[in-house]
Amino acid sequence: MMSNLVSVHILLGCLTNNDEDREIELNSNAMLCNEYGRLDNCNDIKTALLEYRYKDVFIELVTLKNYNNILDSIEKIYFNKSKDLFVLFNLCDGTETDGYPGISILLEIERRQLHFTGSDSYFFQITTSKPNLKRILQSKSVPTSNFIEVDKNNPEKSLDQAEKLLSYPMIIKPSIAYASLHISNKSVVNNREEALIQIETMFKIINEGIFIEKYLSGHEYTVLITGDEENEIKIFPVLERIFNSKLKLNERLLTFETYWSGYGYNGYAIQGEKLRQSIPVKSDEQIESIVRNAYIALNGNGYARVDIRTEGTNIYVLEVNANCSIGFGNNTPLGEILDISSYTPPQFVHHLIQLALNRNFKEKK
Repeated sequence: MMSNLVSVHILLGCLTNNDEDREIELNSNAMLCNEYGRLDNCNDIKTALLEYRYKDVFIELVTLKNYNNILDSIEKIYFNKSKDLFVLFNLCDGTETDGYPGISILLEIERRQLHFTGSDSYFFQITTSKPNLKRILQSKSVPTSNFIEVDKNNPEKSLDQAEKLLSYPMIIKPSIAYASLHISNKSVVNNREEALIQIETMFKIINEGIFIEKYLSGHEYTVLITGDEENEIKIFPVLERIFNSKLKLNERLLTFETYWSGYGYNGYAIQGEKLRQSIPVKSDEQIESIVRNAYIALNGNGYARVDIRTEGTNIYVLEVNANCSIGFGNNTPLGEILDISSYTPPQFVHHLIQLALNRNFKEKK
């Protein structure tokens, strides 16, 4: 269908106010992750859609309390008309424990069988928990590092298991997180004492669990991927994160402080240092193959970013970020990726809309 016949409703997830069942710390790091730049990104998406000459573009402010009313209002606009005349550009990707809508509205959109961008509920849910994601990758023979989930009631035993399976340095991560939330330089531990201190520290601020995996000291890459097996999978150019060469290997990671310090995607890069560098063709092909296999193993659809790390000549999937953040600035991962691809922002959002219109509603297995 031609874009000038289709209207787009951008669903922007907002913090639920006056929530009696949950106390939200308004100045928390989670608030920063969700609020920083979201309106600018939303307006950039709207601008890109209008540049591609979509009929109308609306921004809907969605919360955990009003999402059903929002969807009701949208459907009333197109009453007795084809559902192909509008698409929901879904930016609701909260964990919901953080006060922002996520899986609930996605399940409701699917129940109503409305066209929407991004991942379906299955892909969204299985990539939310990093240990669950890694278990599926391992079951499908996709390379990802071994890990141990930490038993809050018996962290010593969990660390015993980790020390038998892994070797130092290790990294301790939250099971559910985004935008480097709860990742610091102290996340990388070099001995048992540091590990126990970090585990204790994290359990004081995290309820959803933590896990331990081997810290991989090699190169780090991120790869944008879209589509699904039925509607063609597209892999965008591989982008490497370049860390300051003066840092020790164990310090070359994107911490929360660095992510939000204004450095953007270069993470610790000094003035003038490159954000990306040429990747050998063979390595590029290997990374793309692993990214594709990881995406397929998780029934990937819509769009996602796959984060990769190397250790020697081995390549491992760190995580798969379904519904990754959409921002077109030069200091954002997506902005950098599109800059070295053949896609402009209007072409990219149009690509996502076409995937939405071609989506088939069926149960994922």
